[in-house]
Amino acid sequence: MGARRRNEALAALRVLGISAPDVRFLSLPDQGVTNLLLSGCGETLRRLSHAIAEWWPTHLLVPSEHDTHPDHSGLAVLLRVALQNCLVATSRLTSLHYLVHGASQSFAQRSRILAPKPREQNAKRRAILCHATQVALSRRRFLAYARRPERFVVGDEGTASLFDGPIRAPDRSRRELRLEVSFPLKSSPRGDRFLYLVGRDLAGAVRQFRSTLPGRTGRISLIDCVSGEVAAIGNYRGDAFRAEISLPLTGMATSQPLYLKLDRRVWFFDETGWVEVPALAVPLNASFAESWPLPNELRFTIMNLSHRIDADLKEAMRARDPLKLGVLRMLKSALKYAAIEKSGTEGELDDTEATQVIRKQVKQRQDSIESFEKGGRAELAEKEKRELAILNEYLPAALSSDELSRLVRETIAEVGATSKAQMGAVMKALTPKVGGRADGRTVSQEVQRQLAQT
Repeated sequence: MGARRRNEALAALRVLGISAPDVRFLSLPDQGVTNLLLSGCGETLRRLSHAIAEWWPTHLLVPSEHDTHPDHSGLAVLLRVALQNCLVATSRLTSLHYLVHGASQSFAQRSRILAPKPREQNAKRRAILCHATQVALSRRRFLAYARRPERFVVGDEGTASLFDGPIRAPDRSRRELRLEVSFPLKSSPRGDRFLYLVGRDLAGAVRQFRSTLPGRTGRISLIDCVSGEVAAIGNYRGDAFRAEISLPLTGMATSQPLYLKLDRRVWFFDETGWVEVPALAVPLNASFAESWPLPNELRFTIMNLSHRIDADLKEAMRARDPLKLGVLRMLKSALKYAAIEKSGTEGELDDTEATQVIRKQVKQRQDSIESFEKGGRAELAEKEKRELAILNEYLPAALSSDELSRLVRETIAEVGATSKAQMGAVMKALTPKVGGRADGRTVSQEVQRQLAQT
């Protein structure tokens, strides 16, 4: 079924003028995106961040967090969190938020209408018909999408919410989140009602919490969705239809938004989607830990390699992943040793220097794999390969030979080098441009080759 749905999607995109080489499938679980978001999504966030950084888009079409389809709203939150890992100029990228399921007043009031021309409407209809497995379920409903105008919320206009669902008036301080919930008189299909919270902690790691709402005044536990441990105790004041909730936010980054969802699912669909609670303003004298990532006015932020490794190490601890935990602990020790060698106990490495350390770790694994395979120790070689795969996640995409050649040629011209005697000056100017995307020997050889031709 998955292969068939993928082929149908490719056929639909061809109708819209998009060829297969320009398409990348994320392979996210059908009817499981929200569970993925809540159960430890580090690898998915890395894949999304890498795809965005690699494509460097001008526009992103993103599902609205108000969508009542749990896959759509879950992906909306995943993308917003993933974008925080990307270095993307705010003047270059514009997000367009769309809503397919539900009737959010918040979305409707902020959206802009794009009425399709007749030929565009016809193309949209033909593209929809390519999704044969979906159309077979409800042809009339799916073809109705072709007739309605497109509606988009542009950029950060979509981040402020009118709170048109059960969650009302969130009030966030540095240490606490207060909110009101109001339920309609109709009964829920299931007894339990869960409140979910997603945000970043002071180390930059994504944290997911849940709380069961009791329907009467009392204390409530805020449980870490990954570890299952109680992270904090909050208060619920009210009844089954209306209540005030207060939750402690100790350890959460105030410079990053929070995402809330009240799970009262009606069959497959949610009653409402997610609610974004904006970040707090960061004081100018805030510590780095308190202000991580960069202040909120920067819509997309940077996480350097060292902090990313720290965050992933904590996530590996919560996920009880011994292999990844061992690799990252060893890598962290190597990074710390290199930083001390550079400038003492308070030293830090930039991303280029950290990448060089990682490449040394990669080379060690590659040498070990070769030795174990020659010695017939397949099980040890396999373990080294798994460790190598983890390390490779932290290396930037390698430069192609053409890209490296172009960089070297441009740098030689900038420096004005005319002989091998000026190789040191060329390497000094070239190294920051390469940024760890090629090993030093390959770069040196290319510089020597081109200088020999001058």
